[in-house]
Amino acid sequence: MPEIKNRHEWLKAALRERGSSFSQIARELGVGPSSVVHAAKRRHVSKRIETAIAERLSKDIEEIWGEAREQTQEATQS
Repeated sequence: MPEIKNRHEWLKAALRERGSSFSQIARELGVGPSSVVHAAKRRHVSKRIETAIAERLSKDIEEIWGEAREQTQEATQS
C-alpha cells in the first residue's frame, strides 16, 4: 500500500486501470465528485464511499486506509 501522501494518486491510477474513476463512483453513489476525492484523501470520512472504492479495487477497506482509519478513531476518542 502506498504512503499516505501518495494514496490519492495511487487510488486514481488503480481505478483508471480498472476502467473507473472517482467521478464514476460519485455518479453511482449519487454524490458529488468532490465528496469521493475528499474521502480518498481522508479530508472527510465516509465508510460508504470508502467501501465503494475498495470494492471497485477488490480490496478490503483496512488494506487501503487501515492506519488512517486508526488515526481517525484515536483522534475522535481523545
